[in-house]
Amino acid sequence: MASNVIIRTKGGEAIPVDIDQFPVIVEFERHFNRSSFELQNAPRLEWLAWLAWRAARNDGASVPVKFDDFLEQLAGLDEVEDEEGRASSDPTDGGQ
Repeated sequence: MASNVIIRTKGGEAIPVDIDQFPVIVEFERHFNRSSFELQNAPRLEWLAWLAWRAARNDGASVPVKFDDFLEQLAGLDEVEDEEGRASSDPTDGGQ
């Protein structure tokens, strides 16, 4: 799972966010009653969208207050890759 994603809206906006923020991960675990480790093994699209939405809100981005309203505006999520083409959270990138 990438830690950096770009939220693409139906209106043509591209909002970069880091979904690997500690408060966002804790909120995820509380909200879905799932360990964040499940994101690496069997991520659900809803979970990734929720993380992106929550991270964007934490960053002060202009996104809807309600998650379902956010989903209505969402065109897609793109992983941000490093210069070698790996997802930003690839454990082989020396960041761990």
